[in-house]
Amino acid sequence: KWNRKNIKKYKEVFLDVSLEVLIDRDIKDLYKKAIDGKLSNVVGIDIIFPPPVKPDLTINNDGSKSIKEIASHIYKTINKV
Repeated sequence: KWNRKNIKKYKEVFLDVSLEVLIDRDIKDLYKKAIDGKLSNVVGIDIIFPPPVKPDLTINNDGSKSIKEIASHIYKTINKV
């Protein structure tokens, strides 16, 4: 709310990634450690992540598109809004 009110031309982009994909991509094993009880304060495990209420754009980042494709889609979409 603050950003929308105070930042001119603010656009919120939500990169939606499932917990399973986050765990699979976790090169530091933070999720594994949290699941095993060796680490706390990990979003998605013991901290609830509240997704944005009304983002301007939501991207399902499941790995089916390259970073370049996602970035291009974001750029084109937010410049239209």
